[in-house]
Amino acid sequence: MHRVLIVDDEKLVRWTLKNSLEKAGYATTAVEDADAAVQILETDEFQLVISDVRLTGMSGLELLSHIRKTRPELPVILITAYGNDNMREEAKSRGAVAFFDKPFEMEALLETVDDLCKH
Repeated sequence: MHRVLIVDDEKLVRWTLKNSLEKAGYATTAVEDADAAVQILETDEFQLVISDVRLTGMSGLELLSHIRKTRPELPVILITAYGNDNMREEAKSRGAVAFFDKPFEMEALLETVDDLCKH
């Protein structure tokens, strides 16, 4: 079973992503900040990370850079309610495999997750 790490400081977003992904057959772990994500990535294996860009402490972009250095093969999807073209370009240049603006269509996100986990 594919494991997905969810990183978002909004409890409702974490719950919604976790619930939707688990219904689709994925195992999930959800944390509220990047520091917790870094800690769990040191000990657990995941096939994908979905992270908000704006987080308390380390940002999602900083988390993405950390993941690229420590686990370059691990795909990262970024989500945000504050997206713009500059942020999308920055995310892409740091190695994000996809970028979704909130509110996003859950079905589109699940299709992207399916595609990434199949490869």
